[in-house]
Amino acid sequence: WSVYMKEAIPHDKALIESWSKDMDGILIFAGLFSAIITAFIIESYNGLMPDPNEPTIALLQQIAQHLGGSTSENQTSTTTVFTPTSSSLRVNAFWFLSLCLALTCALAATLVQQWARNYLQAIQRRPAPYVQARIRAYLYEGMVKFKMSAVVEGIPALLHASVFFFFAGLVDFLYQINRQIAWVTISIVTACGTLYILITILPVFHRQSPFRTPLSELVWVFLR
Repeated sequence: WSVYMKEAIPHDKALIESWSKDMDGILIFAGLFSAIITAFIIESYNGLMPDPNEPTIALLQQIAQHLGGSTSENQTSTTTVFTPTSSSLRVNAFWFLSLCLALTCALAATLVQQWARNYLQAIQRRPAPYVQARIRAYLYEGMVKFKMSAVVEGIPALLHASVFFFFAGLVDFLYQINRQIAWVTISIVTACGTLYILITILPVFHRQSPFRTPLSELVWVFLR
């Protein structure tokens, strides 16, 4: 049992350290990215609400018409129901979804770090090697059974999806403001998206390729 644990502990520590470092990077990126998305949402969500100054403007128009001696027919103003534009709905849907995914990734990263610490602590708190070995085998089998590695690898995929939704909202937002800037942004986003797709499918045809994304394995399994 001592020999078994001598080989298993370094393997487990290397695995847990790798997961922890990956989750640290995700936490940093998700935190910064969420702050950026929030700044854009503050600017865009006003399009979902009516202008608070509209009632005041309508009242002033009625007063002006009354003072100008307008007839009662002209004084009658129709009350319009505010309806957000389709562009505003799309932009806010993209950005709120992007923010939710980024925050979900941050929460998942903290949970993975907690699970990893609990795994090592549950093994190392037992002094006897044979007890450590049995606990380690039991817990490691549980990680394999419940596909812990797949969960860890799926978190970056959610973060990538969050970035894609942000870019979709950004393009739509800019297209309604200035189409020249929007087309420049579209060209950059298209180039980045094309590169991402190439990196995703490259390992399918060249397994030695070091370039891959969280979707590469899924594409490989689907096309195999």
